[in-house]
Amino acid sequence: MYQPSELGQGWRPIATVMGLFFVAMLPFASAYLWHHPDERHYTDAATQMIQRADYWTPRTADGQLRFHKPYLAYWLVAASYRGFGVSAASSRIPFLLVACGVIGLTAGMARLISRAPHAPLLAAAIVACHPVLILSATRSIPDILLCASLLLSVWGFLRITAFGSGSPRAYWAAYLGAGFGVAAKGLPALAFLLFAWGFALFNPWQRVAWRRLLHIPSMIVGGVVGFWWFVAMHAIHGSAAMQGFLADQATQRVIANPWQSVRQFLLFFALCLVPLAVWCLPLAMPSVVRRWLQHLDDQQRQAYRFLLGWLIVFAGLACHVQDLSVRYTLPMAPLLAVTVADMMGRIHPSNLRSWLRVLLVIALGTSFLVLIAGTTGSYQGLPRREDWVPMALLIGTAVALWRVGWRGSMVENAVCLPSAVVLVMLAALVSVRHWALPDQGTQIAQSLAQLFPSYDRPVPLLAKPALASKVRVAAQGRAAVERIRFKDWHTVRSAEVLVVPEELAADLDPKTYRFYRSSQGFRDLSPWGVLASILSGNLPRFLHERRDAFLVAVRHEPTEVQQVSHDGQPPAGPSRLTRRVAP
Repeated sequence: MYQPSELGQGWRPIATVMGLFFVAMLPFASAYLWHHPDERHYTDAATQMIQRADYWTPRTADGQLRFHKPYLAYWLVAASYRGFGVSAASSRIPFLLVACGVIGLTAGMARLISRAPHAPLLAAAIVACHPVLILSATRSIPDILLCASLLLSVWGFLRITAFGSGSPRAYWAAYLGAGFGVAAKGLPALAFLLFAWGFALFNPWQRVAWRRLLHIPSMIVGGVVGFWWFVAMHAIHGSAAMQGFLADQATQRVIANPWQSVRQFLLFFALCLVPLAVWCLPLAMPSVVRRWLQHLDDQQRQAYRFLLGWLIVFAGLACHVQDLSVRYTLPMAPLLAVTVADMMGRIHPSNLRSWLRVLLVIALGTSFLVLIAGTTGSYQGLPRREDWVPMALLIGTAVALWRVGWRGSMVENAVCLPSAVVLVMLAALVSVRHWALPDQGTQIAQSLAQLFPSYDRPVPLLAKPALASKVRVAAQGRAAVERIRFKDWHTVRSAEVLVVPEELAADLDPKTYRFYRSSQGFRDLSPWGVLASILSGNLPRFLHERRDAFLVAVRHEPTEVQQVSHDGQPPAGPSRLTRRVAP
């Protein structure tokens, strides 16, 4: 049997997993290769908070009040903007740091529940490889905040109920975590708080006296953290604030079809379990699960009953929401990772080390295949000179991970595995970055800054709201971009300056406007579609069919627009349509 020091009982291997995860995910946090449409709500609101010097009330880009979510995500982005300026990195890195904290909290949860010395490191590795955590880590939306808050609260309530701890830090974790969960996303955290009390008071296996659940200082502070914003918004804006919040959290999103709820309930469990399937293959033998169940003590059984009950309650909440998303499973990912890690602790150490080696080889092999297929399909020949350095760094990192993981102990295998998984995504990034980056929001912001260095009036932009938000972030909050709906296209045809899709430029009078290429990108690009086109050798045709370009239209003799460069070339040269319609 391994000794604790060999199995990574200390925090150094776990801290290494967290640090490597942060470094590996940093390129995705710094560029909008992946962008969730909801990010605009928090980046726009944070920009409005800074510009208006009003940090209490979240607003949309056009100044309308928005009470759909509580304050925590808005404040996190606004604080980062205030300290480091407006950018994609400053809006996302705080959430990436919280994701690293989730990895550490998962290890702490495993240390609390499991008796296997290496379970904390395994749990940290499993959750760091979880695809939903990887996607959520670089999105400036409240999902990762809710996950971290609930995980902290679960840890505290388990110490109080299952393990009989009266430590003040258990109470502070339980109630302050719940308060931050309410401040992050509202009702889900409040539902957990009610569940925790109900389970402690009424479960038939080990009831807890209600007095043991009381800790007045932490309950007061947690309540203030969670509910002060609602009280303040109601006092300032009246009942409209709560109506907007409840509409988003409940009335507008609840489905009434019971059969659809049943299907979504089963789907939720499938979405929770599928990402862990590869880890569970060594657990397929009944003897492993039976040995795990036999060695559970009463405290562990109580803890797992708590986790199972919360999983069922959370699935019951999620199954009644329209458009069930895989990101809703994120709060369950750390708890399931702890369970799987505890089960894997019953596997013989040599067998476990061999399985981690297999997973490491699969991850590194996949990264090499993605890099080769991606560069071959994307470049249609040799890569560009500027791409040889990142490719060499990627290959060198993969070789180093293989040497350390293959020759090292189980601890080194577990530390290297999450980095190898993220390496697959980095290989894809290197393969597509020459045509996928910079994103269209950055391109539009750069072209507006070049054409109009001192123009401060709102520029109409006919595009989806997410693109307008990316333009504002890329322009560091200085671009006054006003997103216009396509159905309102007729209202801006006489504007002095506007940004339009290339296909709509033909509707403008070429005798009135001069056109400049603003951005070149692609729409409706799914990862599976890109991969299929690369493997089939049809990537150029695939991209051509999804080509999406924007033009800046400028009146020939604007009355108030200053310093418009009519003689210079557009940032990327005129398009075919530009040449056709420009005088």
